Amino acid sequence: MSDDELAFLRAIRANPADPVVRLAFADWLDEHDRPERAELVRVQVELEPVRFELDRERVRELLDREEEILLSADETWFGTSLRSEPPEGLGAYFGPFFRGGVIEYACLSLDMLLSRGEALL
Repeated sequence: MSDDELAFLRAIRANPADPVVRLAFADWLDEHDRPERAELVRVQVELEPVRFELDRERVRELLDREEEILLSADETWFGTSLRSEPPEGLGAYFGPFFRGGVIEYACLSLDMLLSRGEALL
């Protein structure tokens, strides 16, 4: 991770509700050949205030696009890969979870924490 990217992430962490910093980060991602990650930031920023207004067509479009982007995300988005087969029935409720284009939290099974916790931390 570059110093610039780390600076953006720190600025986002300091002001998590400010979409301006996130959108500037999206521009930076575009400039550094990461257009899909930039699109995720933009989609999630637009989606954040209206996520549960499912009767709106635009919200459904954004939710569909968000899902497409997240399903195609590669391991570089996570640092150390958190991908594994989730336990039966957990599906999308297995982390990491993105908000505004950055990882907000991750849910891990105890098995994963015990087997890969050191690497993840």
